[in-house]
Amino acid sequence: MSESSGTGNGPQRPSQSRLAAGANTPMAKTVALVVLALIIGIVMINIVGDGGSTAKTAATTTTPPTTNAVTNTTQTTTATKHNSTTTTVKKTNTTVPPSQLKLIVVNSGAPAGSGGNVSTALKGRGYTNQTPTVKVTWSQSGLTVHCQTGFDAERTALVNALTGIPNYTAKAAAFKSEPGVPSTMQCYVAIGAA
Repeated sequence: MSESSGTGNGPQRPSQSRLAAGANTPMAKTVALVVLALIIGIVMINIVGDGGSTAKTAATTTTPPTTNAVTNTTQTTTATKHNSTTTTVKKTNTTVPPSQLKLIVVNSGAPAGSGGNVSTALKGRGYTNQTPTVKVTWSQSGLTVHCQTGFDAERTALVNALTGIPNYTAKAAAFKSEPGVPSTMQCYVAIGAA
């Protein structure tokens, strides 16, 4: 038996044209897609940071505090993704605890003893760092909380702490330098005629 014709009983080798046609099989396409996915994955891992964002810049600016107890911090982060830019600004304020807030209650036209009553109520709510209550020569109606610039959170907390004072609803106002209010005060509460 002669095997010179190459048509024996054994396995036959595919011709070159059949090998070239095999490159279009689903298996070859799958392998190519897996390799491409791996390459993209490696590139993305190198681009994206540990936090999952593509942050290009981050800057922190600290504004000098108005007093030693207040710190204003602004943090700006810029992220770029798919040709669009998102900027996030995060502002945090460190507030002065009620027991450390420099405060005075002044009587600006209310009946005698009203300033002492408000002062006592605030001490019961934690505002213990108070200068003794005084009667002032200027008048103002109602119950008003005045705080220095940068003490917005403290002013809001004081207004909330004054809830329940009989015959009055506390309101907030800008700080005004008035006779009888020491310049060292961070906030003052004026109680006038209802």
